[in-house]
Amino acid sequence: MGVEPGSRFARHGIASALFQASVDVARHNGFQRCVAECTGHFSQRCAIKAGFCEIARVVYKDYRFQGRPVFAAIPEPHTTFAILERVLDPAA
Repeated sequence: MGVEPGSRFARHGIASALFQASVDVARHNGFQRCVAECTGHFSQRCAIKAGFCEIARVVYKDYRFQGRPVFAAIPEPHTTFAILERVLDPAA
């Protein structure tokens, strides 16, 4: 999920609306949790703003595949992959 930085669609709350819609659909269908896999800084911030809590993270520069740092060149501020979770209140 994302909007190209500097585009006319940036900073209009699109990601926030998508997170909220996902939570609403999950709650409506009886789910107890939502999980988000966020590969960049901005999606992680947005998930936290939507009430998600980080439950795991991998620092890109430290990750190795067959001994090679395959994600080491990803620029800041996108330094981690994170899994975030939101426990849903069925009464909400």
